[in-house]
Amino acid sequence: MVGAARPRAGGTGMHRTIILAATLVACAPLAQAQTKLTIASGARGNWETAAAELGQRSGLFKKHGLDVQVLWTQGGGETLQAVASGSADIGIGLGLAASMSAFVKGAPVRPVANASTGPDIYWYVPAASPIKSLKDAAGKTMAYSTMGSSSYMALLGLRKLYGIDVKPTGTGSPTATFTQVMSNQIDIGWAGPPFGIAQIRSGTIRVVAREAELPEFQNQTVRVILGNLSLIQDRPKVLDAFRAAYA
Repeated sequence: MVGAARPRAGGTGMHRTIILAATLVACAPLAQAQTKLTIASGARGNWETAAAELGQRSGLFKKHGLDVQVLWTQGGGETLQAVASGSADIGIGLGLAASMSAFVKGAPVRPVANASTGPDIYWYVPAASPIKSLKDAAGKTMAYSTMGSSSYMALLGLRKLYGIDVKPTGTGSPTATFTQVMSNQIDIGWAGPPFGIAQIRSGTIRVVAREAELPEFQNQTVRVILGNLSLIQDRPKVLDAFRAAYA
């Protein structure tokens, strides 16, 4: 009786092995289906750039078959360089004017979606600063992220609008800019929400200018999502998956 039971036990073990093997084979296509996609994004923590990170953390990109890597840059200028050079497939949060300029100059990039409509950037000073508005900013250093970014273009627009002789100064991300402002390395810092909201409410910093003051930026696309031309032409299904996941 015992001897008769042994082959039966062995058969059960083999049965389990077959089931396990079948399960692994069934799961293999799922792993292979994950397509690598590199996203370059600046100003980590801003409203529009948060979607890439949140989508990665929550698994939304994986649900659409994308294995996403996010490369954080210091701003739109660096993001544009990453996409144009092919180091990144997608760039998020690039200034419209800079993107159009790159296209006209022959860069292998194309807009694939709107990132932001309407202005959201602001400029601030420490609470103790004598600067009350941009009228007091003549000769002062005023921050932008990187050359060619939306913060840079908006700064130039404000300087022209108010006729003020400020000194545009590249400071990188909102976090790096805040450190430079509070340590008196620069007079006027830049940021975009939600960064700085807590400091504004606590009275640590004061807002002295907003991108919204520029009439030409009202109700307009101010930042776009760019795709490398090779992604658009050679991997349209991957681009479609990104759009679906991002939405």
